[in-house]
Amino acid sequence: MKKTIIFLAIIFLSSAANAQLKSRDFQLENEDPATFKKSSVTDAKGDESSSANFIELNKSGIKKALEDKDYQQAIGLFQKAFELEPQCYMCLYNVGRSFIKLGKFDDAIEVFKKVVENQPDLANAQASLGEALSEKRKFSESLISYQNALKINSKDPITLTNYSISLSRLGNFKDAMDAIGSSYKIKTRFSRSV
Repeated sequence: MKKTIIFLAIIFLSSAANAQLKSRDFQLENEDPATFKKSSVTDAKGDESSSANFIELNKSGIKKALEDKDYQQAIGLFQKAFELEPQCYMCLYNVGRSFIKLGKFDDAIEVFKKVVENQPDLANAQASLGEALSEKRKFSESLISYQNALKINSKDPITLTNYSISLSRLGNFKDAMDAIGSSYKIKTRFSRSV
């Protein structure tokens, strides 16, 4: 058993330097009809549409990002959604996810800082801030964001995996192994229950 653990640790540690962070998805805003607000917006042609709203814009942005991989246009849609509904922090979160996809990590960091400042209980935003900081090689700072995310959702395998990568890059291999082990257990448990 001990040899197996040592073997797994060697594999993990040798791949940690080249490990890629696990990425999160874009998020829909709450679709409760009470939050479904209609507003007047002007589209790219200058036509005003009274049926447009922040939820539709957020969904359109997600579609642009996922189907078309047009993150720049998606950012515009997410930002317009946030302008219509300044409490739509999922819309702002999606701006940050788009910046990550574009490799604009400084912009993503600023967006996620704003989201977590206003919505500190959004685990995905805390974890995404950690991801952007990791991409900028600010591993010590990323650990704080990952720890904040894990306080909210301790069973998120994506956060645990990214947390372990940052730990290993800082040379904290024991805690990195513990985190990746927890992630593996969660993934295994989930796959058995499906």
